Amino acid sequence: MCGIGGIVERANGGRNTVANLLHISSHLAHRGPDDEGYLLALSGGVVIASGTATNPITKATLPDVQSFTGQGAQLGLLHRRLSIFDVSEAGWQPMAYHNQSLHITFNGAIYNFPELKEQLAGLGHSFHTHTDTEVLLAAYLQWGERMVNYLEGMWAFVIYDSVNQLLLGSRDRFGVKPLYYIYDDNYFAFASEQKALYSLPFVDQRVSRTSAFHFLVMGEHTFQNEGLLKAVLELMPGDAFTYNIQTHALKLWQYYKLPVSFKWHSFKESQFRKYRDSIRELLADSVKIRLRSDVPLGACLSGGLDSAALVSMASTLRQAQDQETLKVFTAVFPGFHADEEKYASYAVRDSKTDWYKVNPSATDFQADLEDFFLTHDLPLQTPSTYAQYAVMREANRQGVKVTLDGQGADEVFGGYHSQFLVYFLELLKRKQYSEAALNYAFANGSFASKGAINTFVLKTLIARFTKRPAIEALYRSKHPELGLLRNSFWDKHKKDLTTQVGDFSNSLNEVLFEQTTGSIMASHLRMADRNSMRFGVEARVPFADSTKLIELMFSMPPIYKIQRGTNKFMLRSAVKGIVPPEIMSRRDKIGFQAPDGQWIKASSQLLKSYITRDMEEYVNVKKLLQEWDQHINSAAKGHSLFLWRIISLAIWRKVVIKK
Repeated sequence: MCGIGGIVERANGGRNTVANLLHISSHLAHRGPDDEGYLLALSGGVVIASGTATNPITKATLPDVQSFTGQGAQLGLLHRRLSIFDVSEAGWQPMAYHNQSLHITFNGAIYNFPELKEQLAGLGHSFHTHTDTEVLLAAYLQWGERMVNYLEGMWAFVIYDSVNQLLLGSRDRFGVKPLYYIYDDNYFAFASEQKALYSLPFVDQRVSRTSAFHFLVMGEHTFQNEGLLKAVLELMPGDAFTYNIQTHALKLWQYYKLPVSFKWHSFKESQFRKYRDSIRELLADSVKIRLRSDVPLGACLSGGLDSAALVSMASTLRQAQDQETLKVFTAVFPGFHADEEKYASYAVRDSKTDWYKVNPSATDFQADLEDFFLTHDLPLQTPSTYAQYAVMREANRQGVKVTLDGQGADEVFGGYHSQFLVYFLELLKRKQYSEAALNYAFANGSFASKGAINTFVLKTLIARFTKRPAIEALYRSKHPELGLLRNSFWDKHKKDLTTQVGDFSNSLNEVLFEQTTGSIMASHLRMADRNSMRFGVEARVPFADSTKLIELMFSMPPIYKIQRGTNKFMLRSAVKGIVPPEIMSRRDKIGFQAPDGQWIKASSQLLKSYITRDMEEYVNVKKLLQEWDQHINSAAKGHSLFLWRIISLAIWRKVVIKK
């Protein structure tokens, strides 16, 4: 887990390559506090160089990268290292292989690298380190672009093949690890985080109005692969690229697409048992392989089913191997209705872990506000993300460098109430009336409620018989903060509204696929990455990137995923007897939910200071400021969604983009 970056400059003979490379590196230092390294392709050949944070042993043998400032460099690569496997200087990057013809800068963890290493050794490859990085280079030498098909893990890497004068880049199947890039007539640059590219002197800082609309109205950060800044693009999950250094040609392709079945059949007990047992086995394997680490490992614990299952499994495995007691971390909010401390305590009780609690306050939130936004590169969808930020800071304080996190379970197994509503309609469409009646009868929780079903069915009928412009107008009128948006801004982009105005998925598996491969899981994985890496912690997500487990779930008919109004039915069945009964019987869903409304109200004047005329192209600023107290009071009562997005976009412009 690290920070990676690189740049190819065709302008000015590459004389600004080193300066721009150091600029990128400075914005990624937090991702790799343990080491620093550089590669420069100069006219005289490849040079490996050190930086100010390079480990002393390696630094003594290498020139300083700054000594090459102003020299023409065709290519520059950088690496900021967080040491997880083989923490010695042998794991230094950019790592070389095959007589220095291959180099790599790599962020992530390949969990099956010991098995791959053995396989590749049998094919004649030799190894000099105990890292997964070296295995990637051998895999490229053996299989070329097809190497990604052999990997189990999370990754973003770029390999420099000096013989063929190309870069090969890849991002993992489900997008756990990030990678962003810029490509124009004169430059190709990439980095682990957007902010490392935002302020490069040649980057166009125009904000995409389309992406701004998607964020303000729908909470989405990307429009296809375009972010808020038009110039900075995202390499999408399951994608790869080659860049030809000589011709400046960039080729992108998708090497993986999650297979999904839309078949339907009735519930069969024998098939259910096979699914349940397979899920239990695959989840156990997923957790076990993600416990591989040469540094201290812990886990985040929210008190919900997902994190409790991971903590229980991980603790049992570690105890069986006589390893150190697992450290777990929880954000608690005494007196807040959504506080999960009680439920987390049950998991701690049964798993016999060391428990660390943090209680982030409004004062803490205000003090960390700008660093919090810089950490995430983007406007935040909700202040609750700060709870995870505080948890990761505590993990760092306790010496933990790797955590297990529960992201992905809701998208893969079916944990959101929107999924239940789509499933209920699917049952009706398929004339499964008895099954629909059972789900309706048992709908008495936050995942499934009779009121939500009634509203959703009514909304669907209205959408079917009402013209879209009327629905759009009704939707805007229902949310007062949307009335603050400029009419011209709204009118130009309202066509992008989807589920907000009645364009629903047709089946449960369809909506699960959209949420797993689309913006919802992507946003959760991005937040986990930024919060953890801000404090030098590697977050591992067994639910979100276990390929066999996920593919099994998407081959499964919907009827096994939700039963009698119960979410994540297959996961619950698989971990029965592993997770404490008090957690198994929960019908609500909270997660790391913080007192957003309280924080917003307590921070009212600070937040207001960021609302300036710079936001006029999106928002009627005068009206917002006049009605400020009214909207703040509404937010304090739990209606903070759209107001916070407006505030968040304003803070992002000032703190991250600085405009």
